[in-house]
Amino acid sequence: MVYPSEENEKMIPLIVSLMSYVVPYLRAHMPHNWPCFDACSRLLASLTDYQYTRKAWRRETLDLLLDGAFFQMPAECMPAWRTIVDRVMTHDKNTFREFLARMAVAQSPSSALKIFVASSTIRDQEAELKAQLVKRLAFILFCSEKDQYQRYMSEIQEKLIEIHRTSQSPLVQAQVLLAFRVIILRMSPHHLASLWPFIYTEMVKLFFPVKIVDLMYQFCFIRNSSKSFSTLKTPCWTTSKPMINGNVAALLFFVALQFLY
Repeated sequence: MVYPSEENEKMIPLIVSLMSYVVPYLRAHMPHNWPCFDACSRLLASLTDYQYTRKAWRRETLDLLLDGAFFQMPAECMPAWRTIVDRVMTHDKNTFREFLARMAVAQSPSSALKIFVASSTIRDQEAELKAQLVKRLAFILFCSEKDQYQRYMSEIQEKLIEIHRTSQSPLVQAQVLLAFRVIILRMSPHHLASLWPFIYTEMVKLFFPVKIVDLMYQFCFIRNSSKSFSTLKTPCWTTSKPMINGNVAALLFFVALQFLY
């Protein structure tokens, strides 16, 4: 069905109805649903081409982004979601700032954030929540164009350093390092001067206590895992809780290695 441009609003109810059929497939992250997930991801990416349809898919897209299982998807779906996330953030100048505001309340778990937390203790819940939010911030930045979020740099840096400072969890610290690595990829060098003191300090803290034998062991362990070593050059997104054989400390070490590779 085609409408003249002055009647674009008539399309919104149709797209809202369509989204009610699409979203359930995008919430199901089981492997047997991946073909449908891929098709619906491509459809949603196509809908985001048209800014006037935004009110029909904005809320559902943000909910999907904040879902705890968001990254449990096949890698071939990532290009579609890079398009979707970039457009949901750029079609409205307030959306990214709203996301940063969510990070400000990351000090305590909140059901309003719609992130599933399976941990049993409050400390683990807080660490999981912070890690989930920081990883999504990193992905939002990864989906952007060069210097797209330059004007938010000071605020982003402040929030990441504060989250890193107030959390002793290696899982959170690993996601903060991932976010800074994405910033380095997405920002021009002259915007990065204020980042290096923090990055250098954290690298020294991480590597200096490690005995040289342990350092060699960890590196050889990662090097012998072809799948892990292949991700040193590019961020790896498609895991819900990325760990190396369940070892969160090894994850932090692995992310730090990505800075040095």
